[in-house]
Amino acid sequence: MNNGERDAHMENKRNDSDVSAACPLDSIDGVPHGIDREVNSPNTCALEDHFFREVNIEFLVHELKDPVSVIETGAHLLIDKQDSQVPLADRQKRILMRILRNAQKTREMLGELLEVGRAQAVCFHCRSFQPLRTIQHTLIEVVESCDPDLFEQMKTMGGMNERLAFLAQKGIRLDATSAAEGIAITQDETKFRYIVGNLIKNGFSYRRRHLLLNLSCQHERITVSVRDDGPGIAPSHHEAIFLRYKQVAPHVGIARSGHGLGLAIARILTRSMGGDLVVESELGQGALFHMNLPKCFPD
Repeated sequence: MNNGERDAHMENKRNDSDVSAACPLDSIDGVPHGIDREVNSPNTCALEDHFFREVNIEFLVHELKDPVSVIETGAHLLIDKQDSQVPLADRQKRILMRILRNAQKTREMLGELLEVGRAQAVCFHCRSFQPLRTIQHTLIEVVESCDPDLFEQMKTMGGMNERLAFLAQKGIRLDATSAAEGIAITQDETKFRYIVGNLIKNGFSYRRRHLLLNLSCQHERITVSVRDDGPGIAPSHHEAIFLRYKQVAPHVGIARSGHGLGLAIARILTRSMGGDLVVESELGQGALFHMNLPKCFPD
């Protein structure tokens, strides 16, 4: 090796050392270059906190809504406007339906995030509506999203009562006390629908056979209760399930498959409207969620 080659060799070694010093994650515990590794560094955590503080989440959500709407509209057009002479194959239709359902789920999640931002900015659109009717329509929407096969079976049914009777036969029942049947409340209906929708989705995820919904009214407050017969939740984890991004481990009775935002969003919105959201549960005994609100939005 001549002097030039030796100098180049030493320079390359120095460069490699510099890279290793600057990027220690590549060589910790013998992990080779190119393999991702999660490390909780104080500097990294501080950088992430600073990054998310600076991000305009509302702007980001608005930007995401447009492409999601394009996907949803395109899937609708392909399904509804297909040429009768060249119909879609079954597999093509199933794929389009899956695209459509997931676009709708994404749109719903973006809407929920916007409502949280509006609630924190004290922005509410309150009007009079019947909570029972809103719960009925929300239940049908959740069935369409969470159990497409079940929704297809009742798609041709005409009225709401017929659909609810069919769901009751399948173990999904909605009841209301006589005091709550025709009642109207003055609240933010959009936020109310998101709260109820998240509670029903949660029950759908963990029920074994039954999902029971109830609406009651007492002392100028309404209560929406959702009970499932799933694995239940240990009392020590009752508060944890309402934390953002919190996923309780399977061995404590509830295994989350999502990002842990649904119940957190539901509680934030409920409390912003003057109410509260709590859970009653024991391991092996299902879960019962109570959401209560004042009939009129507090001044």
